Amino acid sequence: MYSIKEKQELVTLLKKDNFFEEDSQLFIRKYPRHPLNRELARVNAVNRDRLHSQLLYHLLDVVKESEILENRKPLSVKKVSALEKPKKEAEKVKIDAEEQAKEIAKNQQPESEQSPETEVDTEKKSGKKE
Repeated sequence: MYSIKEKQELVTLLKKDNFFEEDSQLFIRKYPRHPLNRELARVNAVNRDRLHSQLLYHLLDVVKESEILENRKPLSVKKVSALEKPKKEAEKVKIDAEEQAKEIAKNQQPESEQSPETEVDTEKKSGKKE
């Protein structure tokens, strides 16, 4: 996916101590049998930084940067954004349906409603004279 140089730059950009847990969970999901998982089970303050770099480096082989960033969002934000998409689409469909209904109603109006005529105009059409 990424070249070695790109991965090294991305690891530098992505490595933030407060996201270690989220990144390690993603790593375990993507690599359930990787040897690094044993070291992650025994993480401590001394090896945490090194392990974070290693797991990010390996993750970039199978996922894109955007997926790592998406995984870091709080669960509540993920749920809200997942719920908002269908709502926005439903609102768009509703607006489109209303516009279509108005257009159909406009096209199906009887002639008397489309152009109001006076009594004189009606008499001229029917040929009646008083």
